[in-house]
Amino acid sequence: MESNNTKNGTSAEANSTNSEQNWKKFRADLKAKWPSLKDAEIDTLKGNTQSLAAQLKRSLSFSEDKAQTESALFLKNYGNLGSTKNELPQS
Repeated sequence: MESNNTKNGTSAEANSTNSEQNWKKFRADLKAKWPSLKDAEIDTLKGNTQSLAAQLKRSLSFSEDKAQTESALFLKNYGNLGSTKNELPQS
């Protein structure tokens, strides 16, 4: 019989793998949408939707309204990967 530690470890590893895959897909989708965003700029998002709008404003010189609208549209089209409303996939 498998121990709880093994089951829990496997589940944690699967969750970690899913998170990494979601983050890689999210990063690729961001780069496809806004190719001028640098990897370091994407890394600063740290899983928060407000950070995406702020980064668009800062990096791409979007107005506040445009940054909010663009980030909301991107996230709506991107879909929910099991995260909460104000969270993005994380590395």
